[in-house]
Amino acid sequence: MRNKGTITLSMEWTISRVIPAPRERVWQAMTTTDDLTHWLHPAGIESPKELMSFDVKPGGTFKYAMVTPDGSQFPSFGEYLEVDENVRLAFTWANPGLPDAPPANVWIDLSDYKKGGTNLDFTLSGIPGGAGDQNVYDGWSQSIRLLEVHLEENN
Repeated sequence: MRNKGTITLSMEWTISRVIPAPRERVWQAMTTTDDLTHWLHPAGIESPKELMSFDVKPGGTFKYAMVTPDGSQFPSFGEYLEVDENVRLAFTWANPGLPDAPPANVWIDLSDYKKGGTNLDFTLSGIPGGAGDQNVYDGWSQSIRLLEVHLEENN
């Protein structure tokens, strides 16, 4: 760990949330472009469906691009490592603009929460992050918040 002001960065970190939807619906939102386009980006940025491709199976690949209001694109890609429907989605996550950087590993674990909700634990290893970093951690935290909002409105 290193300290950036008052922000502690770690090479592996987890964001945990309770999502107000059943696991099956959360899984669908994590694996279909119709849902992913609504939340797979930080606030104020878009992930257009036409820039997405997801083959959700072990060994399958994905790619998408986040687009800022000025039109700048931030592409990402990866490979699915584990696909356990409604339970776990594990994948690599990388930036094609940084071919020498090793990809991060991501695990998203789902479990039932009372009254039809879902516990979501998002763990990323390989890129430093921490709450308040205004980078990868905060971006994923905002994305997961957008997932919550999307499912509140479309459950």
